[in-house]
Amino acid sequence: LSHDEKERAARFVRDEDRLHFIAARSILRNILSRYCGCDPKEIQFAYNTKGKPSLRNDQSQLQIHFNLSHSKDIALYALSKIEPIGIDIE
Repeated sequence: LSHDEKERAARFVRDEDRLHFIAARSILRNILSRYCGCDPKEIQFAYNTKGKPSLRNDQSQLQIHFNLSHSKDIALYALSKIEPIGIDIE
């Protein structure tokens, strides 16, 4: 995880929530690295004003949109090469 992701994980009060965040972000990095053709550690995120992450523009030759939703032991990932995508676990 990046420095800012580690800081965010450290703010979780419950260990279980912290571990779920770390696992979900680690898996996201692995998935995105396969599309970008780079090491997961090299993935760099940009954030919009609401905190939604996206890949930095120079991260990939492809424009990849993604979304992650997680709740307890479930994580859902969606990727699109066409347009932004949203998902939510309820």
